[in-house]
Amino acid sequence: MAKIKTKPIIYKPNLIRLLSSFSPKEIIEFDKFIRSPFFNNQSTLIRLFSELKKYYPAFDHTDFTKEKLFAAVNPESDFDDTKFRKYYSNLSKLAEEYLNFVENDSNPERKKHNLLEQYDKRSLNEFYERTINELNNNRRKKNFISNEFFLDNHLMEESKLIHFVRNNNLHLIPPELKSSHNYVILHLLMITTVYRNILLVNKKSFKDSEIFDYLDEFLKYFDFESFYGKFDSLDEELKTFVELCRYDIMLSQDSFNKANLEKMKMLVLKLSDSLNDNLFYTFVSHLNIYYLINIEKGDTEYDYELFENYKFMIDKGIYISDNVKFINYSEYRTILAIALKIKKFDWAKNFIKDYGNGFKSKHREDYINYSYAFLNYEMKKYEESLKYLSLINLDQILLKLDVNILNAMIYYELNYYDSAVSTADSFRRFLKENDVLSLEVKNSHLNFINSYKAIVKHRESNSGIFELSKLKEEIENFSIVRRKKWLLEKIDDLVNRISKK
Repeated sequence: MAKIKTKPIIYKPNLIRLLSSFSPKEIIEFDKFIRSPFFNNQSTLIRLFSELKKYYPAFDHTDFTKEKLFAAVNPESDFDDTKFRKYYSNLSKLAEEYLNFVENDSNPERKKHNLLEQYDKRSLNEFYERTINELNNNRRKKNFISNEFFLDNHLMEESKLIHFVRNNNLHLIPPELKSSHNYVILHLLMITTVYRNILLVNKKSFKDSEIFDYLDEFLKYFDFESFYGKFDSLDEELKTFVELCRYDIMLSQDSFNKANLEKMKMLVLKLSDSLNDNLFYTFVSHLNIYYLINIEKGDTEYDYELFENYKFMIDKGIYISDNVKFINYSEYRTILAIALKIKKFDWAKNFIKDYGNGFKSKHREDYINYSYAFLNYEMKKYEESLKYLSLINLDQILLKLDVNILNAMIYYELNYYDSAVSTADSFRRFLKENDVLSLEVKNSHLNFINSYKAIVKHRESNSGIFELSKLKEEIENFSIVRRKKWLLEKIDDLVNRISKK
């Protein structure tokens, strides 16, 4: 009996996953790193990496096996699996050390803090004072607030405090202690603002996020509102930042206060040149989320403001990193939806081209196909939209929700009533059986399905204006329902059709 030929097993342990994530520049740097006697004194590891990098970045050649790698590194020895695993383990540790080095090197201020600690431990007071002065000068020169700003400043003030204790200068401690503590509170204020917003979004979508209400409890017991006046010693820029956090937190608790929305917008714009790109993006995103919450409740006055905010961030290059354009799918989906809602079709086409290919996940083609399906639907090219929808794999929850809604609307527009009802029933079963989505998301979609089926029924049975008016009133009274505007438009169409008879 002939032997069945099998493909050699390509070896892909954690080390290979690490190396696959390296950029070409990092591969070159890592090569230099492991050749340095300070970091590595094993020539075997140098030979192993020299062989491994031939297969970078895919590491998927049929010759890429343990046996062939071992033979290339030790040509005169028989394969030894234990020894080979040890090589891989040691090279993995070096790769992790290199990543530590890269991260440390990317934060000059943190490197200075490490130096301060070393100088202080060695009683090198002159060196310590010089470095502290450098950090103080750099802090004054900086014209932006970053995510690390308050924490880095706390570490510097704390270092000075410890230095005074070690040198018995206890009389100098109080100002540094207050300053150090202030920066910790400011950092806590910033991350509380950010985390509160993240949880607000998650709670609206996913069931498990309901356990995170502990931040509400924290805000009850730690009264930031009473503490704001304690920051009188801060400069005007930082006072404005504190005020921004204050309004952000208030809006996370009540997103419908229009005066607070306007105030937050004014504060974000006022600090636009003072926040680094990451923090500026964070606060504009928070403002956008509050706009979206209002829009979902039917307040369309924020449609154009939301679109302009996203357009401003795109034009400012906020979504470009290392010359790569990337927006996470959830936000990408929101930007596309608002652009199509206000009929910016040409802008939306360019947006899909520019950012659709930026997705790195296996769902990239699904996201792009949904984007074109959505675009074609809004341009009333229903058959073309269905073609794109048919290409999508529905193994992601958010995508499945969107595709089902879009399919249902297209079937209605094309008078495919059997398909419309079948899609609605199947969608209902999916929602009823799902235990991941929040109750709010479920109800929003179930309200759509019930209203949708009622509209289909009325259209087929030629119901009178009275029945349609009752249905319209019911939909208008829903606090949450997907595609509320579309549902109401379809009822108005039916009423107009009856009136013309």
